[in-house]
This record gives sequence, C-alpha cells and structure tokens, in this order.
Amino acid sequence: MLSVLAEALDEVEIPATAPGLREAFAIRDRFNAKLAAAVAEFDRAGGWEADGAASATGWLRHHASVSGREAQSLTRRSRRLTQLPVLAQAWSSGQVSGGQVDAVVAQLNDRNIDLFASQEAELVPTFIGLSVAQTGIAMQAWRQYADALDHSDEPEQPPSRFDAAPILDGRTEVSGSLDTLDGETLLTALRVAQRPDLEGEPERTPAQRRADALVDICRFFLDHQHTVLTDRRRPHLNITIDITGLDNGEGACCLDGALIARSDLKQLLCEANLHRVLVDGPSAILDYGTSRRLVSVAQYNALGVRDRGCRFPGCDRPAHWCDAHHVVPWWPDKGPTRLDNLVHPECVPSPG
Repeated sequence: MLSVLAEALDEVEIPATAPGLREAFAIRDRFNAKLAAAVAEFDRAGGWEADGAASATGWLRHHASVSGREAQSLTRRSRRLTQLPVLAQAWSSGQVSGGQVDAVVAQLNDRNIDLFASQEAELVPTFIGLSVAQTGIAMQAWRQYADALDHSDEPEQPPSRFDAAPILDGRTEVSGSLDTLDGETLLTALRVAQRPDLEGEPERTPAQRRADALVDICRFFLDHQHTVLTDRRRPHLNITIDITGLDNGEGACCLDGALIARSDLKQLLCEANLHRVLVDGPSAILDYGTSRRLVSVAQYNALGVRDRGCRFPGCDRPAHWCDAHHVVPWWPDKGPTRLDNLVHPECVPSPG
C-alpha cells in the first residue's frame, strides 16, 4: 500500500498556484491524520520496544528523524485523538485541519477530556470552516465553561513546566508555562536582574535584556550554590576542546556535541578553569581489567567526552544524566572495567 503511495508521489507535480497549493496542503493534512492514527496504535501496542527504544517519543526521534519537540507533539496529539473519535474522523476526512486539531488539544487536560468527549459530536461540526485562530478562541471559551463546571474547592492550575532543548542551529530554545506564583517569581527576578545597557554597548531589545538577566541569574546560582560539588556533576558550563585546538580556538564543543564559536570560546577562556580529561595514554588509569567493578572519575569523564550522552536508541539524555555500565557484565561474565567495555545509558533520575 505504501509502495503505491511512494510511486504516486514520484509522478506528482504540485502546481505552484494558489489552488494547487491549497489542495496539496489539504491532502497532506489528511495523510497526517492517518499517520497520527497509526502512531497512536503503535504507541498503544508498544511497538517501539521491538527496536529497543525507551518510548514512542524516543522511537520517533531516532527512526522517524524528527526533532524532540515534534516527536512529543506527535505522541501527545495521537494519544488525545484516541479519546476523540469524532474529531479524529473530521480531521481524516478533511473537514478540519491539523492546526485546528492542535488548537483543540491545547485546551484539553485530564480533568476536562471526558467532558469534551461527551460533547464532541455537537462541538466538532461548529469548527468546520473556522480558521485555526478562530478555533483557538472557541476552545478558550469552552475551556472557561469547563472550568466553571469544575465543582472542586479551587480549580487546579496545570503544574508549572519549563523546557529547554538544543535546536538544529546549535542554539537552545526555551518554552514553558508557569502557574501564577511561579510566574510572578520569575518576572520579579527578571526585573531585578536586568541591567541597563553599558556605554558603548549596542542597544538591546527588552527580550534581549530579559535573556541576559536569565543567564545572569543562572550564573549567580552556579557561583553560590554549595549542594552539587562532586567531580561527576560539576555545576558550571563544561566544554571540551582538544589540547591542540587551544591555540587556534577551534574544535570546542559542549558535552552534547554542540559547537562553540571561536569568539565565545575566547570569552570563556578568560575566566575558565581548565581540567584535562585523558582519553588515552599512561597518565591516568583508564583500564582496570577485572580487578575493579566501579568506574573511576577519570574513566567517567573520558566516557562523557566520547559518548556525549545516552547511547540507547532514540534517547537524547545528556551525559550528566547518565551512569556508566559495562557492555559485557563485570559479573558473572568477567567483563573488564575499561573504556572499550563501558557505555553511557540513561539510568539515573533526570532533573525535575
């Protein structure tokens, strides 16, 4: 079946006209609806386990070659649609778009999903012909109605969440949603931490001032906290660079592999502490054979530089979330404690 679709795609030429593009996007949307249904069934059946993935989201990142954010969105949307057959059918038939589906799902949670499911036969037809923005406004109104029907003593706010993830250009993208008190705490801290532009410095936008303030807050915490001090969990920014690259400022990267620009590296080295991490050679013991089971600090650091995070298929946990495991078990198979028999799996609790 899919081979027929692939062959048909080879023969299709999409007209670069308004009607042609509208039709092409509508067809793509219907295909995405069928894809979402397949992802939901794949997730429910645990098909991702056959490839050794830790979750459907991890499988999508690794095997479907999508970003972490897109994988999370696909999984979340697919799971919700299994509870909303009328909305799923409307999407599959082209009556509503994927953007409208996202606008609906964004207003649903575990507290109100059953109410919406009981009303979707009446609600979904009203979305036909609306834009994504109009659907979002309609769903916001429905959300207020649903909250008003919540007879608990106090409507429960969704828990605060904050996501920070590297994106394809090497930058880090942040997003999140905080409850009232957490949000006020953040906004107050950002206001206090913002500094005026220095003389001779390019004028910054308000968003740039907030970003600088957030980084200053994080740096202040790292400079003054005294809780996480072990060799394995250094609290500051860690970058790696080959000793031969120090002179020309090339080859520096974060532990996850993101490259550091030469100008940024020059600034960091002004106040940095340098620690050597040996990955070979006689100056540090990196091979204990079978005489020792536990991994040494030198081995752990060398392993972090080599693996840059969890090696489990589809997992993107960074090195500082990982522990070191033997590929061939130390007991009872007498696997040696040396780098070529060690690997980073994600097996320690992730922060938050």
